[in-house]
Amino acid sequence: MFINIKNRFCKNCWPAILLIIILTSIAYGRSLGNGFVWDDHSLIVDNDFVKSWSNFPLLFKRDYLTPLEELDYVKEMAIGSGELSSRPVGTFSFFIDYSLWQLNPFGYHLTNLIFHILNGILVYLFIYLIGKNRISALFTALLFTLHPVNTEAVNVISFREDLLALFFMLLSLIMYLSLKSLRGKKRVVFYITSNICYIFALFSKEMAITLPLIIILYDYCFSFKDNQKGKDFLIHLKTYYGGYIAISLLTLWVWFFPMARPTEFLGDPFGGNSYVKILTMIKVVVIYISWLFFPFNLHATLVDPAILVHSFIEPQFLISVIVLILSFILAVRMRKKAKSSFFAIIWFFSTLIPVLNIILMPNILANRFLYIPSVGFCFLLALLWQKIWVYHPRYLPTDFYQRIIIIVGGGLLLLYMSITFVRSYVWENDLTFQYEMLEYYPDHPRIYLAIGDTLQKHGAIDQAIIEYERAIALAPYLAEGYNNLGKIYAERNIFDKAVGQFKKAIALDPCLKLTHTNLCSVYGEQERYDQSIACFKDAIKNNPDFVQAYYNLGITYLKMGNRSETVKIWKKALEINPSYKPLKTDFKKLQRSTFKK
Repeated sequence: MFINIKNRFCKNCWPAILLIIILTSIAYGRSLGNGFVWDDHSLIVDNDFVKSWSNFPLLFKRDYLTPLEELDYVKEMAIGSGELSSRPVGTFSFFIDYSLWQLNPFGYHLTNLIFHILNGILVYLFIYLIGKNRISALFTALLFTLHPVNTEAVNVISFREDLLALFFMLLSLIMYLSLKSLRGKKRVVFYITSNICYIFALFSKEMAITLPLIIILYDYCFSFKDNQKGKDFLIHLKTYYGGYIAISLLTLWVWFFPMARPTEFLGDPFGGNSYVKILTMIKVVVIYISWLFFPFNLHATLVDPAILVHSFIEPQFLISVIVLILSFILAVRMRKKAKSSFFAIIWFFSTLIPVLNIILMPNILANRFLYIPSVGFCFLLALLWQKIWVYHPRYLPTDFYQRIIIIVGGGLLLLYMSITFVRSYVWENDLTFQYEMLEYYPDHPRIYLAIGDTLQKHGAIDQAIIEYERAIALAPYLAEGYNNLGKIYAERNIFDKAVGQFKKAIALDPCLKLTHTNLCSVYGEQERYDQSIACFKDAIKNNPDFVQAYYNLGITYLKMGNRSETVKIWKKALEINPSYKPLKTDFKKLQRSTFKK
């Protein structure tokens, strides 16, 4: 089959591939001028992990993961890759990007765009293998690459993991579909390659765990004989599925044991109520469907209590249940008469399973979670368009009718492309997407906090103070707001106000470790050294591995002229974290007697 594709199909597929490249490049061309946003800072900009190939071996060790409590302080703490779970393929791509582009965001965005285009081409090839129809395959691919719901995954560099997961999933699927027509060594090579691609997909993002389901679904729809599906399944289980299942089980063991995600500070948006979680996620699935059909209110999402469903009689939940029941009935009716449509529907729902909070996640919903499931939706839409195309109403000339259908299809693609192009402006920088989030969450204090952080980073200190105060006004319990105000006052040498803000933050959240060091450092700036030392020692007592507290305690002893105590403290800190860059640098200076603070 693969050889036939190469000889009979690929020689005629270049116009379609060229069209995918051109239209997708137009839709996303604006993104190449965008900067780093959102998680790009903790994974790339402020994180030394991907900036040195000496860290490459850590991709396969526990040190790769970053505790959730440290994510906001990756630069200072120099802990891990910035990832909460094991996704070394994406991190490896950042190593390569940094080697090529340093911190020029153009190159990173270019990589994302290239992978998105490649995924569009693979979708085209995969859908052609299923239906042998070039037009529906091309329309599916264009719907996928141009659909606005995928702009978050493509425009945010750090969400490349979704692109990579789908890329390797599609490669694995195409290899699997091709190997059945082969014999001998070629079949073995294709099977092994398919499994290797599956491994790469799994360590790009966990959503790839659904690949074996997709393979079984494909065989059920297109390979198994109608009168012996059970028998064929057992044969395929022995012949083909074993490798994928073994890889899945081994990967699950890796995820849950040696590379288990640090969840102690994860929180639970459902308040530990499984009933609320089930009802809410049913509602979320229908929100995803609405985003795909009507991509006009897409936006970056936060954990918002307003989305939670507390009762099965809430109107939105009841509507969601009706939609899902109708979808299920539609899928069952298509199971035999329209196998491709059945395949598309089940692809969508099955690939959504990993992001339905069966295992607790930091997010309830997000646009990027639809990147892989949207392939099924786009295929279904293309099949519907194709069905309408072949329908010949008696009262309209065939040519006229088909021109209308072409215009409708082209208009839909143009609409998608326009929305996608405009949404690239939303992701231009941190402020542009944060202000859009503010439109959807006007009373969410953490957005004001994020805007304040961005403004402070760009030197707009007075405006940052206003945003922090707005955050605190909305949420007086928000410890980070007080901490950030304290940092500004400390930088302006208004130490009394700084101390007051830091104490408020610590009273509200004693786990904010860096707030402790900020307070201790302010005491040092005021030459209240005894209080500063006591403060640092208290922070170390509560967090024995808190390297920055050791580091700043050493600075305090230096200011007091106690060099020997500084050496002792810093040696202890280096035993805990030998890779903490500021400490390594200053300790070398101290040993050369050139350190001044």
